[in-house]
Amino acid sequence: MSKRHDIIEILSVDSEFGIGKKNGLLFHLPKDMAFFRATTLNHVVAMGENTLLSFPGSKPLKSRTNIVLSQDKTHNYKNVLNVHTLDQFFRLIDSILQKEDVFIIGGASIYRQLLPYSNKVLLTKVHANGGAEVFFPNIDENPNFRCISKQPPIMDEGSIEIEFTTYANDGAVPLRYEKARGKTVEMNLCDGPFQAIKEGFKDIEMRLFDEKRADLEVGDVIIFTNLATGEKLSRTVIALAPFDSFETLYAAFPKSRLGYRDDEVASPKDMEQYYPAEKIAKYGPLAIFLE
Repeated sequence: MSKRHDIIEILSVDSEFGIGKKNGLLFHLPKDMAFFRATTLNHVVAMGENTLLSFPGSKPLKSRTNIVLSQDKTHNYKNVLNVHTLDQFFRLIDSILQKEDVFIIGGASIYRQLLPYSNKVLLTKVHANGGAEVFFPNIDENPNFRCISKQPPIMDEGSIEIEFTTYANDGAVPLRYEKARGKTVEMNLCDGPFQAIKEGFKDIEMRLFDEKRADLEVGDVIIFTNLATGEKLSRTVIALAPFDSFETLYAAFPKSRLGYRDDEVASPKDMEQYYPAEKIAKYGPLAIFLE
């Protein structure tokens, strides 16, 4: 069995381990933001709903796969993987860890709840008091955490000193969650995508987010039928992601996860041929993330 990837928390804290106030950052730190962007670019980032809403225009981070936990089932944000319970959040992250790292980016409650399961913490220490309202646990006082890397302090935004540090969690535990099951849904597939799901490299199915798919929920079990052979297989829905367009959807994931092999060209036109342009404009596509 291949090595599991890491859960990595990434954040900055002030001298009191404060991380924010009024759903915003304590400081404007260009060098720290550049580090955050370079570290998370083209990776998976996971967050709570308020963190998404704090971004400019409440838009997800570009060139990253964004997972968003909202406790309200009616809140399904565009261009992100939506989940609505902590169990669903953990289950989705656990599935992704089979293929790549997951970066936890906030907010305070999400940081705290994922900390026991996190393998690393990338902690930017700001040598100033930002008057925080919410705080991160002081991992310098936690015997499970060990500082494995510390860069010399540098100046950011003129007069603010910051220090990039990395902590390892020697006591990290596996994610725990309930494997709840929902309703059963049937879908037909051509032989190519059916075989890709069966072989385990395609884990995202694409449909229109129309009235029929609006009833789909995380935890539902989809029974796929191969139109060529009649063979059936089942997969559980672990996230739902409405997108603005097939072009945006295709840009969000590696082509293999959409069912394309190494020698195949992935194009949004492959899906657009199945649906009239007016329906795509009306409903938009839906990425169904499969376990």
